[in-house]
Amino acid sequence: MPAIILAGILLAAGTVFRDILRGTPYSWAEYLTLLSAYLPVGGRIVRKAFSRLIVAGNDSLLHRENVPHDVCDVEGTAVYLAVDGCTRRIHHRR
Repeated sequence: MPAIILAGILLAAGTVFRDILRGTPYSWAEYLTLLSAYLPVGGRIVRKAFSRLIVAGNDSLLHRENVPHDVCDVEGTAVYLAVDGCTRRIHHRR
């Protein structure tokens, strides 16, 4: 079954039973149903986004997160962006 059809069925079930689920002690089941409707279609994108390490900050943050970078002795304030270990200085102010 294609993922989009499965997601449509789960979304319809979540919409139909939303009021019933909300009034029970199992109100978390409403979120579980609607989230399971999203995962077959968008789950690959979410997994890819969470598999990357993204750090934005100053030199001390890069040291704390063990991100390799070239220059440590910069006069003023420098902001770095590191994605999967590739570091770029995006702002420098003296």
